[in-house]
Amino acid sequence: MLPAATWFTAAALVVPVAVAALSSGPVSADPAESPSESPSTSTSPSPSESSPEPTEPAPEVSPTQPTPTPTVSTNPTLDMETQLRALGLPTGEVDGEVDARTRRAVCAFRDLNGLRATRKQPGDAVMTQIAEAQEIPLLPRRLFGVKALVSLTCQTTYVTNNNGVVVRVLPVSTGKDLGIHATRTGFKRVYWKYNAWQASTLFPEPDGRPGLYRPIYFDRGIAFHGVRHPVRTKPQSHGCVRTWPKHQDWLWKQLKVRDRVFVYGNYWRNATAALGGYA
Repeated sequence: MLPAATWFTAAALVVPVAVAALSSGPVSADPAESPSESPSTSTSPSPSESSPEPTEPAPEVSPTQPTPTPTVSTNPTLDMETQLRALGLPTGEVDGEVDARTRRAVCAFRDLNGLRATRKQPGDAVMTQIAEAQEIPLLPRRLFGVKALVSLTCQTTYVTNNNGVVVRVLPVSTGKDLGIHATRTGFKRVYWKYNAWQASTLFPEPDGRPGLYRPIYFDRGIAFHGVRHPVRTKPQSHGCVRTWPKHQDWLWKQLKVRDRVFVYGNYWRNATAALGGYA
């Protein structure tokens, strides 16, 4: 048996330790009482609040509340079409199929990004570049001041703000051959606009109705104009640049007399220089 003095000294040491243990012990909250906290979320205490005690493992996720997992696409073509549309390129219906409209949009992407313009099936390198693209790049400085660019290779028209920024890409259909129906290449200027349906004296419509919707003339009788027929992905016109009527309504407001137009490319070649060689 310990002497009395020793017993009192020991008791004095043990009691504070026991009290400290009771007051500093970790308190576990019942998950049912903390609905605002996610079972899989753990917070790290600040250095001043850290405890030497090991933290308890996070409770298992209930089968009735599975952790959501990100959806992984298994169709790279669908992803590419979605991205092309996000960039404002006329890819048509986003359906995971590479059709003529998808190839037209890919051609425009190549053209605007300094690659040789072609409507061929995109390879892995081009698809990766499309997936990583954030916006349409600025045009080369040598093309600043050109309001509209017509790519015969891609069958698209790029409308700019005159300072190199492409504000919209429109699907078009140009001259159906390289002869009398050719859409002539080179730098042009808008010289006249007609704000109504107009009949063509050289190529009248079979039903006698006017066939040129709100034409914008830029090269000796060649004009941007809307049509009643669908605008295909290949050249079909007599030399003009055909547009959908709703696109022509928008284009009418953008193009003014004296605005510059640049026509370049060749639909019948496998590939042509990007932006007519100015990229």
